[in-house]
Amino acid sequence: MLNLFSNERIYRTIKKIISINSIYPNEYELGIFLFDFLIKKGFKVKKHFISEKRFNILAEKGNSDISYLLYAHLDTVPIYGNWETNPFELVLSENKVFGLGSTDMKGGIVAIIRAVENFEPKNFKLKICFSVDEENFSEGAFSLSKTDWLDDVKGILVPESCLPYSKSNKAERFITIGRKGRCVFNIIIKGKSSHGAEKEKGINSIEEGALFLTKLKQLKFTENIKMGKTDFFARRFEGKTNSLSIPDYAEIELDFLIVPPDTSKLIKEKIEKFISELKLNNHLKADFIVKLSERPTPFLEPFELDEKNNFLQIAIKSMKKVYNEVFFNYGQSVADENVFGVLGIPTLTIGPLGDNHHSSNEWVDIKSLESLSDVYRDILFNLENI
Repeated sequence: MLNLFSNERIYRTIKKIISINSIYPNEYELGIFLFDFLIKKGFKVKKHFISEKRFNILAEKGNSDISYLLYAHLDTVPIYGNWETNPFELVLSENKVFGLGSTDMKGGIVAIIRAVENFEPKNFKLKICFSVDEENFSEGAFSLSKTDWLDDVKGILVPESCLPYSKSNKAERFITIGRKGRCVFNIIIKGKSSHGAEKEKGINSIEEGALFLTKLKQLKFTENIKMGKTDFFARRFEGKTNSLSIPDYAEIELDFLIVPPDTSKLIKEKIEKFISELKLNNHLKADFIVKLSERPTPFLEPFELDEKNNFLQIAIKSMKKVYNEVFFNYGQSVADENVFGVLGIPTLTIGPLGDNHHSSNEWVDIKSLESLSDVYRDILFNLENI
């Protein structure tokens, strides 16, 4: 069995980390395990706490005023669907390893560990971060972004799956070099109450909201030739009265995925302008208030990397060496990478082959983990020579 994965110690590691429940916000046990592991591998390691028992692991090796970062998240989503195996027990079938978080992204953690084994940087500082809360509000990434630990980082590699196998059987040969952003807005609609028998005297907030949604779907949002277009869906619409009265209050919640150059601020301004135009043309009568939904961290903004970026070119060279080909991908959803990409740090996602992210029977191709770690190790060696 182990001839599929030549390094027996790494095999034991992926078996171990899949066995550790790290469904957010319970990353503590896995964090302690990897903290001790990296110390044994010669890294200077510290815990970056975001709360009493939740911490990012920050590790580094080497002495230089520039660094490159390998980044992965510790947490997984909850158990979804009907699993055919125990989600916390490694199951190897042919080339596939089944387990919760195997491709998102405990397999990536394993690839990092294998890539840096016995690697001693001379011309740059090698940094590793294993963070918490990526599958929730990205509290780990946002907390890290407020420190000076990233100040000398010139590039970030993230071994998370770029595409599911169902979308491409060559998914491990893609580099994600940009991602859509996301924001959620509460649209508060204030109408005017009146008796239901005299509805002409009132302004029905529910009907006004329905009309607004219909009109909003006709609005053309920004299109990005590489990422697609900014779009939205309504995820909540509430309003009622408990008597024979016209409802004077309603709320709509809109979930947006946005492409550059849009930002959450620009989307808010665009919605407010659209409402003003509808009112000016007497399509709407109620008062509308547009508010960004509250959450513990900011919403993730979109980013894209210049395809001529030098760090990207180094990664392309290494991928072609291992795979003989490489393709670009632009993420259609958000991840911690958005936090760093918006900061202007070149951030590349190069991950393994796998599928069933956030679903039952999640798996990762074990041979692709070896190839992925070879890509990362080659990138590290090439960074020594620039």
